[in-house]
Amino acid sequence: MIFVKLIGGLGNQLFQYAAGRRLAHHHQTELKLDISAYETYALRQYALKNFNIIENIASSKEMQRYHQPPWKRLADGLKKYSRRSVIRERTLRFDPRVLELPDNVCLQGYWASERYFKDIESIVHREFTLRFPMSATAQAITRAITQSNAVSIHIRRGDYAQNEHTREVHGLCPLEYYRTASDLMARQVGNFSLFVFTDDIAWAKEHFILPYPTTFVSGQPGLTDHEELILHSNCQHHIIANSTFSWWGAWLSGNPNKIVIAPKRWFRDPSLSAADLLPPSWITL
Repeated sequence: MIFVKLIGGLGNQLFQYAAGRRLAHHHQTELKLDISAYETYALRQYALKNFNIIENIASSKEMQRYHQPPWKRLADGLKKYSRRSVIRERTLRFDPRVLELPDNVCLQGYWASERYFKDIESIVHREFTLRFPMSATAQAITRAITQSNAVSIHIRRGDYAQNEHTREVHGLCPLEYYRTASDLMARQVGNFSLFVFTDDIAWAKEHFILPYPTTFVSGQPGLTDHEELILHSNCQHHIIANSTFSWWGAWLSGNPNKIVIAPKRWFRDPSLSAADLLPPSWITL
């Protein structure tokens, strides 16, 4: 079996599941999800239950053998792994050795690169669909999106704006980025309608004023995060923030000719690299 420890919000969980799913598929074995972090993690909740994943939750007894020393790090080399190895991500850069890991390991990290699951792309697309029918509100927005040349735009603030440490690590995309990206999108695709997704709807409505038809999706009654992600992906083109949530909204889009614009500076902290995060076809500004 392959185990993966889930941490963080929806976007992070999707990356972690996809990396574990690929390794389990490679070994033709079962994937187990360790969701124990959410028992004490107040900021985020386990969210993959809303998607058509193969959901096997690891029991505390199953996880005990992976939380006992000795732990082996990826740097130690594949030959040194025991039958209960915990593989901890050492860097945000893509590490091809992860693709060759043996069976019976537990992945702990973010694994934020499509290269960890590119060869099972069709499986990921199929499983990252909603398990339950959309709400009436989400269905109405879906119709508006499909009836227009829709461009999703994501404004990520939340803890990026409110928590000093998080802000120092990630930083905020300035309004100028969104203006430049929107103007570039207009030159690329002609007339379009903007559909705005954000975790700070009050701020967005006050400050986000662009000369394009605009619908504020977030903040409408009854919408859930997982519905917003799929609504995001239903748009034809995308302007994303430095956020794994909008990364997935753009990546899951079924438009083969989609244009995706992403911030070149993903992290404010210069010691962190997102060099392997953005697919090569995406435009960076």
